[in-house]
Order: sequence, then C-alpha cells, then structure tokens
Amino acid sequence: MTDNPFEELTGLISFNSISSLRSKYSDTEIKKQAIALSDQFELVKNEIDSDIDAIIERLSHCDPLRTLVIATDLVMVPMINKVSESQITPGISQIVRYIEYAQSIFVTHKLNDKGNIFADDDYIFKTLSMIEDLYNKSIIFVNYLAAKLYVDGQFSDEEIDYIVESYQMSFVRGNRYRFQQLKNIKVLLQPHSEELFKLYGVTSDDLLRGLQELEVSLSSGKVDALSQFGMESDITTNLDDLGEYLKKIQFDPGNSLWTLFDKCFGVALYVALYDVKQVTGWPDSFISKLSFELGELSTTDKKSNSDYDNWPFVDLPVQKKPFINIDGITYCFDYYNLFDNIYRVIQKIIKESDSTYATKWALFQQEASENLVANMFRKLLPGSEVYLGNYYPDENHTKQYDENDILIIYDTCVLIIEVKAGSFTYTPAATDFQAHIKSLDALIKKADYQCNRTLNYINRCERANFYKTNSKKSDLKFYLDKKKYNYFFTFCITVDNFNAVEAKIDKAHFLNINSGTLAVSVDDLDIYTEFFDSPLIFLHYLKHRQAASNNSILYLNDELDHLGLYIKHNDYNGYVSSYVTDKEQLVAFGYRRDLDAYFAGIHDDRLKIEKPKQIVPERIMQILIFLESKQIPRRVDFANFLLDMSDKARRDLNGFISYVVGREKLIKSMCPFALEGDFFMCCFVRIPRITIMPKRLIDLHTYALLKSRNKVEGWQVILSYDDDCCITDIAFKICHYFDFEKDKFTESEILDYSESIKSTRKIKYLNKDYDNS
Repeated sequence: MTDNPFEELTGLISFNSISSLRSKYSDTEIKKQAIALSDQFELVKNEIDSDIDAIIERLSHCDPLRTLVIATDLVMVPMINKVSESQITPGISQIVRYIEYAQSIFVTHKLNDKGNIFADDDYIFKTLSMIEDLYNKSIIFVNYLAAKLYVDGQFSDEEIDYIVESYQMSFVRGNRYRFQQLKNIKVLLQPHSEELFKLYGVTSDDLLRGLQELEVSLSSGKVDALSQFGMESDITTNLDDLGEYLKKIQFDPGNSLWTLFDKCFGVALYVALYDVKQVTGWPDSFISKLSFELGELSTTDKKSNSDYDNWPFVDLPVQKKPFINIDGITYCFDYYNLFDNIYRVIQKIIKESDSTYATKWALFQQEASENLVANMFRKLLPGSEVYLGNYYPDENHTKQYDENDILIIYDTCVLIIEVKAGSFTYTPAATDFQAHIKSLDALIKKADYQCNRTLNYINRCERANFYKTNSKKSDLKFYLDKKKYNYFFTFCITVDNFNAVEAKIDKAHFLNINSGTLAVSVDDLDIYTEFFDSPLIFLHYLKHRQAASNNSILYLNDELDHLGLYIKHNDYNGYVSSYVTDKEQLVAFGYRRDLDAYFAGIHDDRLKIEKPKQIVPERIMQILIFLESKQIPRRVDFANFLLDMSDKARRDLNGFISYVVGREKLIKSMCPFALEGDFFMCCFVRIPRITIMPKRLIDLHTYALLKSRNKVEGWQVILSYDDDCCITDIAFKICHYFDFEKDKFTESEILDYSESIKSTRKIKYLNKDYDNS
C-alpha cells in the first residue's frame, strides 16, 4: 500500500499485469480529503445500518427455503465454466454472498410470516438485490473508516493499511481448490475418529464420505442433473418444447426422466441436493450439532458486535454452523462457508460435547499437522533428511532446551519449520485491532521467533547438536556443520488458511516479523506438492520467494501470485524492481489465471489443461534430473546457477551442448566452450571414443579463459554422455582465478596457454550477444 490509506487517492500505473501504486496527492491534500471523508463517516454508517434494518424486515416476510433456493440458483449461473477468480466479473462476488447473509439473518431473527403466507418471488428477488447492494456499500465503506482512523490519529498509516486490507479480505471466500477440498481435513480429523463415534456415532471416514457427497452435490450436482436430463430427453439445444415433451411421456413417479426433471426444476431438488441427511446419511444427532434452527439466535446470540451488528464483514452464524433447519429438514446451501470452516466447527462441537477432550484434541492436532507438513516436504524434497521434534540448548539458560518442530536437510539447504495448528481467532481488525493482532502474534509471530531462535543457534555453533528430548541426558539425534550449508529457509506453516495475510506478512512491520520467514498455510503447501515435480526447481523458487519477502515494493495478495510471477519472469524480484522506485509498491493481476485453470483440471480431467511452467530446455532438464537422481553433492548450488539464466542463455547453453556433441563426434576430441553474460561458465563435454583432456589441462584451460575474459570467477562444468546421449556423469565447481597458485600454475603459464587458444582457434566462445540461429 502507499502512505495514503484511501483507494480513491491512489494512482494506478499499469505495466502489463503489474500495477504500481503511488499517491498522486500531497500530504496536505490527503489530510484535507481524509477530513472530508471522515466527516461523512457517521452519515454513511447510518445509511448502511438503515439498509440492514430494511433487509431484515423484508427477509422476515420471505419463505426461508424458497429464498435460499433462489439465492443458490442465482449464485450458480455466473460461476458456470469459470476456473479462475480473474474470470469472475466485478459484482459476482457480492452475488455469491446472498446465501450466507440471508441464512444468517434467518437464524438470528424471528419470521413475520402472517400464518405462513409469504411474499412472492419478485419480492425475494428484490430483497436479494438489496443484499447485493449492501455488500457493495459495505466494501466502499472502508474508505470512510480509513479516513476516520486517519483523522483520529489512533493508528499509524501502516496499521490503517492493514486494517483496510483485513476488512476487504473479510469478504473473500474459498480457501482451496476443489481437488484438495478434503485432502488435509482427512488427515487432521482421522485421530479424532474414536471420539467422533463415541459422541455422535460417526467415524472420521463417515464424516469425510458425507462431506465428499456434499461437495459434489453443492458444486456440480445441479449442473450434472441438467446435463443428464438433456442427454436422456434428447433436448440439448432447444428447451422451448420442453413442456410438450413432458406431456407426451406423462407424469410417472417411476419414470427416470420425470425424476431427473423434478431434480432439476421441482421440489425434489431441495431434497436431492441440499438435504444434509439424504446426501450424507449422517445421524440426526450429529447433523443437529452443525445446524441452527430458524430464529434460534434471535435472543441469545444476536449481537455479534455492538457497533456493526449484522454487518457482512463480522463473523456470521453460517461460519459457526453451516446448516439450517427448516420445517424439520436440515439443509446446506453455502458451499464456501461449509468447507472453509468445517474443521474448526467440528473442533468446537466436540469440545462443547466433551470438555475433557480439549487437551487431547490439541495434542492430536499438533502431531497430525506436523506429520502432514513433514510428509508434504518429503514429497517436495525426495531423499531429504526430515527430523521432527528437535531439541537444542537454550542460549540463555544452560539447563533448558528449546524445541524446533521440523528441520529438513537437502544437500546444501536447511529448512527450519514451525507448524501452528491453533485456530486464528477471527476478530475484525476494524472493530478490535489489538485482539486481531494478538491472534496473529500467537500464530505467525511466535513461529517466526521460534524459527529464528533455531537459526541463531545454528549460526553461533561450529557444530549444532540436536537432541531427542529436552534433557541433558538425551541422546544426540543429529548435528549440523554450518559451513556445509549455503541456504537456510524458515517457515511458519499454519493449519488455518488466512492466505491474504500470510502472503505479505513480512510487510506488516508493526508485527516485527523477520522478513525472511515464509508464512504459508497447509493448503498452499499442498499446492506446491502438486505443482513441483523437481526438488531443485522447488528450491530455486524458494530462493526467489525468500528474496520477495525482503522486497519492500512487492505487495502480493496470494501465495500463488508469487508462483505465477516466478513462472512468468523467473527472477520476478528483479523484474518488478526495474519498474518502480523504493517509494512505490507493486501488485500483480492475472498471474494466477493459468494456475487456477490447471488446478481445476486436476479435479476434472476432462478439461485437459497443461501445467503452466517455465521453459527449461531438454538438455538442462536432463542435467537437473541426473543431479537429483544421483544426489550429486552441491547440486542445489549448480542448479540455481543454471536456473538463474535468462531464457536466451538457457536456449544458448542447450544448443551449444548439442552442437559440441556433434562436433566432437567428427573431430574425435574435446571442444571446450564458454558461455557468459552476467556470469561465466566454461564447459567440457566428454563422449565415448574421443581424445579426453586430462584434468590438469581442463583446469589450465579454465584459468586461461577466466584471464582472457577478465573474469574473477566462473563455473567449470564437465558433462559426460554415453552413445545414446544420456548423461553418465557431471562434475562442476566454482573456479576463482586467484586460486591458480594453489593448483600449482604460474601466471605466465596461464598467459601462454591463453595465447595458444587464440592462435589455434580450438575454442568457440558464446557471449551474451550470440545468436544461436
């Protein structure tokens, strides 16, 4: 964000899909406009309060079931064939909120049904339209709120920026893609299966099966029914003669086509798709724990916040219990609030039913979440060393030990991970900033502190010992020799998904978060396990992701914005920094679209969408695969060098290797070549049945090239291939020119050899202007 917290005071300069945000007003002008907006705060708030009262009054005359069914249909239509949020037109997000708001009002207020004579559909449509307007006004209201906070002077500009963004993100729903909707919940709920069965007669498997049925029913059930109806009735393009067609076959409850028709358009739809009992088969006692009755909270829990009662941005009842009971039947209409909150809802009802289970829940939850995260990293980094529950001496108390949740070693990389399974207590930052920040502190700030405490221990030790328990008598578990490692990554992994906060938590300086720590939810970590096939490419991404956390101008709203930028621009930090100054900040739009489409295709393989990824030419990819499969030491260092190359340099290296292989087959001897730009590489290719340069000559050749090209250091790479052009060996190292004496060379020897290279033209150079064509 900029120094000014108001959207309309911000200039947008568009560069492709990157936008720079900067204030176009002086400080005096900002203050003047802030005062003007602040003066209107109470007027605008009262207007929205009046709108809310009017909506509540109108909903009291609406048939709840009919209203929620109409709302569900209105939500479904604009979402058909959409695979990315970037495809959703402005305003649709407010339509999606029809269900949650109407359902929440139905359970917090008594109906005024006048003997069950409800208003007609036109009345319902008008009421839903008013809800849409309410959400639009509520979103705009944040400008007046920010102005008031600015003028009152209670918060810093940075804190106001955070409050504004937190307010805006409170309207966002949908924590994960459909293909992963239940993956992590399954792992986290499994340890509680016995308790679930004891309390409610359902195992964790029963619970997951029911949720899976609801997932299909709420997301694609109606579309699938319509599609099936069209196929079975042979009416696929023209429904004008639908009525005549149905008259011909006549009403017959046993007729499958009539059953489908009723499922698509009739009363049976309510039961077939939204009746929780019919869809899931769960016991009534369990379903009732997850549902509110009409008007149930009208006297006991109506006040969510005294200043913003019934406002859309506060915690709504549908987020506490996802189902609603109408006339003895429990329904589920809201897909997003169900799956965004179901894990914490289950946790809450278990604790309410068995207060003695709270400690067990916490222990099971922490163990399950740590194992879940560890297994994800095992998939991302096959062959890595993964250690859970690691203890080390406290720096200030020799008799005490500190704990690290997970530590992973992969080649020259160390990943220090803290897992936070606790829930994020949703208190709007706009209504209680301190409570909101306290919840963040308990999760991310604490994890960041623990990560850096572990990293500091490693940095201050020649050999960092880690133990099995927090006892001085504990056995040594493993140790780290710091000088062997070049990359250290610290992670805070949370079970709760508050992506928009985590993606840029390092920019919230008032939290004092270390800028190097990456805060990621288990849902986004799961996305990485689905996306990355190569551990070396994953670690290369982490290198740039860590750099982004130190980039003050890059301000992204989603973890996948980082991934999308990496795919498109590789060194995306350098790319965006070339556009703006340190006083500006950049946001990205549309970089997730291809990723959204790809992950939609994982759920529905009929879409057949290709994975978006960087272009890595074949021979470079072969090198990476060989490094990984053979676990070549220091492979991460060399892979980062290769992957840091520009697209052109990658193509040039790929083409030159192919050229040299062909050339060596003709002349029967090695043909070294050099590649340079903002780097330097001297490459030697070995194939069968040619004259091989001895190692000393290879070193001399490298020093001579460094000297002739005025380079202080560069990579020496030796690639060995068999007759089928498959790699059989790779050797690489960084050569520093001034180490030539250690290798027993003289400078005159190097100069003489350099001249001999030039005179005999046994070397081809590939510089940054080389055209591979």
